[in-house]
This record gives sequence, C-alpha cells and structure tokens, in this order.
Amino acid sequence: MIAGAQGERTIPLQAFFLGPGQTALQPGELLKEIVVPKSSAYSGSFYIRHISRARMDIAAVGVAAAITLDQDGKVADARLALGAVASVPMRATQAEALLRGQACTDELLRQVGATAAQEAKPIDDLRASAEYRRRLVNVLTQRALRGAYLTTGRKKPDR
Repeated sequence: MIAGAQGERTIPLQAFFLGPGQTALQPGELLKEIVVPKSSAYSGSFYIRHISRARMDIAAVGVAAAITLDQDGKVADARLALGAVASVPMRATQAEALLRGQACTDELLRQVGATAAQEAKPIDDLRASAEYRRRLVNVLTQRALRGAYLTTGRKKPDR
C-alpha cells in the first residue's frame, strides 16, 4: 500500500521497482504496507544471500524461494526471486515453471538452478563478476529450494 496526499493506492510488487534506485513512489508518497498472503498448508520459504566480504553487508547475490506442495509431495506452486543480478529484483519464472507438478529431486533442483542462472542478468562490479554471480545464482537457488522444502515439514527432497 502506498500513501500520499492524493490518498492510498496499491500496486503489485513487480511494478514497484523501476530501475536502479528508482521506485514507483511519486513525490510525497510513502510505502505504508506490504501485504503478504498467508501461506497455505505444505508451504515453505527460505532466503539465502552471498556477501563477498565480512565487513560489507551488500549481497553479491540473494535468492528467495517459496514453494507449496500438494498432498502427494509434488510442487503445486513455486516462486523464485533473485536479487543483485539484474537492474531490479526479478523473478526466475522459467525456473519456477520447471518445478510445478514435479517431485523435488536433486536432479530437478540442479536443472532449476541452472535455468535461474540463465535467466539472471548480472553485471560486473566491485562485488562480483557477472559470471561469478551466475554461478552463485545456480548454487544459491538449489540451497534456497532445499531450505524452503524443509520448512514445508517434509524431511528432505527426494533423491
């Protein structure tokens, strides 16, 4: 929810970030509230980031994963958000699509990680090279999905 002198408005999160340091906020507006839907049964989420230096708190890559399992333990829904690998935070929608309807196996997670890395649009900067960021996206996506799976209450992804 965004509030300002003209009243309040709601926009989807993917429309909030416009570019580096730019948001959809107009002059005089404040971000008042972020509404997160309640998780359903068999849902889990996990966030992981890689920080290049112990004294610098800016992540070279961040990955957030959220999954919902069906009664058979297959992925009913999946969301993957990547940070610091594009001009704005982004969703790895192709990687998400690979998960839906599937059991979480190590092989599937490898495929999803590789796909997320291909979707990323990193740049070279002082924190990391674009190629290093792509490798991190692959590894961190797999780790984030394993963490999300574990928070669903299931013991571990299938082998």
